[in-house]
Amino acid sequence: MKIAWVSCLELPEPDPDEGEGLATFRARGHDVEVVAWDDPELQLEGFDLALLRSTWNYPRRPEAFRQFLTQAPDHLWNPSRVGLWNMHKGYLLELERGGVPIVPTALGRPGEDAGALARARGWSEVVVKPAVGADSIGVQRFADLDAATAHGHTLAGDFLVQPALAAFGDPGERSLIWVHGVFTHTIVKGLRLSGDHEAIRLVGPEPSPEAQALGRQALAFAPADLLYARVDYIHHEGRLLLSELELIEPSLFWSLGGAATASAEQLVRGVEALGRAR
Repeated sequence: MKIAWVSCLELPEPDPDEGEGLATFRARGHDVEVVAWDDPELQLEGFDLALLRSTWNYPRRPEAFRQFLTQAPDHLWNPSRVGLWNMHKGYLLELERGGVPIVPTALGRPGEDAGALARARGWSEVVVKPAVGADSIGVQRFADLDAATAHGHTLAGDFLVQPALAAFGDPGERSLIWVHGVFTHTIVKGLRLSGDHEAIRLVGPEPSPEAQALGRQALAFAPADLLYARVDYIHHEGRLLLSELELIEPSLFWSLGGAATASAEQLVRGVEALGRAR
């Protein structure tokens, strides 16, 4: 198969999955090419299948990325409908209304007072982040709610306000990786704010039944079939809370070895199955 590995013209940071991913596809005899979603000459119709992988600059040009997704061919995975739904983190409130336990979240519109949103909910220390964002850009933590308000006013669009839960630092946020129908591995991440380096480690190949149940519950809200997903969650006061559902271009941490590397092979099998179904 001829496969497009969709990235961007200028990566905000290196993609640790790219080397392992390209090598795994090529070892199975596939012709895979790295292309950029924001290349005006890009023609995805010339590929058998296109994978959204490291389109990490899209928060800087969200309307252009929405247009790219809207005009993309049917063989883009995850599908365009999924990307359009998952771009804006307001989907968390939809999941909450549907019964998914999430990190408490308030959605702020441009010009709204982030500090007031926090005070109304009894939150004294908060994280403020763009509703359309990636790579922790614009994510800041505040004990001073007036400073949180000022930061919210610097953000170009909608934003989220969430309580600064200790679990993000200890024991850390976990990510459950799902590829082609299988939960393949779990990693744990240290707290990451804007400008920070991401510290990650592999937890193991067998996610807990509780984590898998949360993952299935959240993934059921996706508006179309999925090839891959990352379910980010924390342990808080004896419960698992969803922090994000990453369905567009999540890092899947294949370079960690073991079950993580096997996850890349699972993605190739999924792509091959999609190719046979066309």
